[in-house]
Amino acid sequence: MELTDISSYEHFLLVADSTKSLNSTMRSYVEFKEVFKVVEQCAKSDTEHITYEGQLIDKPIQRNEAQKALTAYQKRKWDMAFSTVSNCLNVQLR
Repeated sequence: MELTDISSYEHFLLVADSTKSLNSTMRSYVEFKEVFKVVEQCAKSDTEHITYEGQLIDKPIQRNEAQKALTAYQKRKWDMAFSTVSNCLNVQLR
């Protein structure tokens, strides 16, 4: 199997193995998917707010930070913007 054919969970595990900010567990994966969705929302526009769980909240990171984090993740690298977002959302990745 080539690295381009891996599942999203396998991709997560490769990133988790490269950082101490993530555990390589299914629970961490589920929590990370929630954080990832918020980072994607932040990357889509320059507005100051996003919708999270039906409420309007301040964006935890700016658009350029979110885009940088998404690019790093695609390259199987960790970006601290994910930790920033998880802290703002009170989501534990460890």
